[in-house]
Amino acid sequence: MNYLKYIARTGRINQHPQGRLGTHLLLKKIPHTSEAKTILEIGCGTGHTAAILSNNPFIYYEGIDNMLEMIHFCNKRKKKLNLFNCNFKHHTKNSFPYQDNFFDIVICESVLAIQSPEQYKQIVTEAFRVLKDKGLFIFNETIWCPSTSSDTRQKINTISLSYFNIIQADESASLTSWETTLINHGFKIKHIEEIHDLEKTKYKFVINDFELKSLHYSDKMKYRTLFNPKELSLYLYFKIANRKVKIEKGILESYIITCEKNSLTYEKP
Repeated sequence: MNYLKYIARTGRINQHPQGRLGTHLLLKKIPHTSEAKTILEIGCGTGHTAAILSNNPFIYYEGIDNMLEMIHFCNKRKKKLNLFNCNFKHHTKNSFPYQDNFFDIVICESVLAIQSPEQYKQIVTEAFRVLKDKGLFIFNETIWCPSTSSDTRQKINTISLSYFNIIQADESASLTSWETTLINHGFKIKHIEEIHDLEKTKYKFVINDFELKSLHYSDKMKYRTLFNPKELSLYLYFKIANRKVKIEKGILESYIITCEKNSLTYEKP
């Protein structure tokens, strides 16, 4: 079963490990100014983050995703909610379809962790290329704790693949290796924030009108699909699968990492 295709068809949102909390904490890292900002999201999913950002008239948003089904749903959400300052592109190539020094901010969630080390480096390289000098690269990802054994990582990924057709995280993904790659590719790491489970119960969400409409739209689409016998069976399948792939505490850790492009001190290898 392909979980990502299921998400794309049904318009599900907040499906990454830290869900709605992770998205809100990430977006809080975006500087709030009255100056126009261009933002690129790598792996835009079904377009919910674009809807949240549409509340800010000073932001222009571009989202790319390698699944055409995701882009189709993004455009449905855009039309339904009358989102005016965003655009979505289906993209499958290594290089991003934008010119150098184009964006003020690049964001992504639950994208980097499932990449191989080579793919991770390629994304970091492209993020650096399309960012303006002093631009920010902000991402929310869940990776393995250093103490998690190789056998445990492999076992969890094997189970995840069998149920969802996607791994939990690349077995080599670690905070230390990621920091090294970011620095070697010209980024200055400004802040690393670990997301703790306690925050899920204490965090107070501030929801703008566009986010509220987007939430209602996704709920409506979810319940509508449940009247389809095939979609209902998939919904129940993934609900049961989530319980079977339950991961104990201390296996994974989630971070929001904020980096700044510094092209003045970076020399291409």
